[in-house]
Amino acid sequence: MNKDIDIRIQNANLTPTEAKIAEYISRHYFNVCLSSALDLAELIGTSDASVIRTSRKLGFQGYTDMQKSIADFMKTDLATNGGVNFLPPNARYERKKQTIESDDLYEQMLHKANENVGTILQRNTPQTFQKASELILSSKRKFVMGFRGTGIIANLIGLSLGDVYTDVRCVSEADSRALEAIMDITEEDCLILISFPRYAEMAITIAEIARAKGAKLVIMTDKITAPFTEGADAVLICGVDSMTINNSYVAPVVTAEMLLGTIYRSIGEKERMRMKELEKYIAIHGLY
Repeated sequence: MNKDIDIRIQNANLTPTEAKIAEYISRHYFNVCLSSALDLAELIGTSDASVIRTSRKLGFQGYTDMQKSIADFMKTDLATNGGVNFLPPNARYERKKQTIESDDLYEQMLHKANENVGTILQRNTPQTFQKASELILSSKRKFVMGFRGTGIIANLIGLSLGDVYTDVRCVSEADSRALEAIMDITEEDCLILISFPRYAEMAITIAEIARAKGAKLVIMTDKITAPFTEGADAVLICGVDSMTINNSYVAPVVTAEMLLGTIYRSIGEKERMRMKELEKYIAIHGLY
């Protein structure tokens, strides 16, 4: 993942064609260094003029300047983690084995986690959190979905919202239950969808159904060009890079807490009464 490119894309005002080009650059940026603007245009199915124009809209002087920036990133990445970002997942363990077995593994893991957390407000403005909050609060029903590793984030958001608001539905299993739940969504509802690489096919399908039903869509993922962000009403970006073979969900947890904190600013008397009544029964059964 090239954070600089993704931040530039997020802040750029792109046409649909330019967005398509930018998405390719984001997902296959290592190919950019090996391709001319014309070669890249042929791969994407557009013109070299559009490729060059897109590079300028991303804040570069031109295509060559963008190539140099990406090449510099690749050199840095190669020096710091052996170029692991360019490998398929099944090859990562061998490249990270030395780090995993190193004496300073814990220090490296803390450094990476702090780095991921430190970029949250670089990649998301307070206005983005506020917009996501308003979309969720204005919805009749709140659907929260995330599968496999991201299920922990979905459960955190879903259970926390359920303590305060009614009509919260949380699904963290990528099976028929997710499809059955999302089929009921309407334009009055909101879907909060969490997915990170390797993006779950179910997440892509769920987002497509929600869009088709006219529901509001709030996405939490690692890049603005993730395969299900098109048409989203709000996108929260956070990193999951780690020093081991799994995604690190420290930054997504912090991002989820920041979203919940924004939502809680709107707690009123009705919500306080609900929490008070719920706590009575939680205390009886010790469900802390």
